[in-house]
Amino acid sequence: MRDPMGRRPHQRTLTFAGLDLWQRLSTPDRLRCQTLCGQLLRAVLDADAPPRSDDERETPPHTS
Repeated sequence: MRDPMGRRPHQRTLTFAGLDLWQRLSTPDRLRCQTLCGQLLRAVLDADAPPRSDDERETPPHTS
């Protein structure tokens, strides 16, 4: 969808994208942040994925 004013969307860079911020964190804090970011990414990907049924994967297709 285009902006009615013709402006291009602007994507901001996240503050934590800079390595210097990560290097200032202690190792346990950095590992915890990385774990939480991974969990957040997994939750977003799972929420965006089409629903799947485990029953359909386990049942072979019927042939006529």
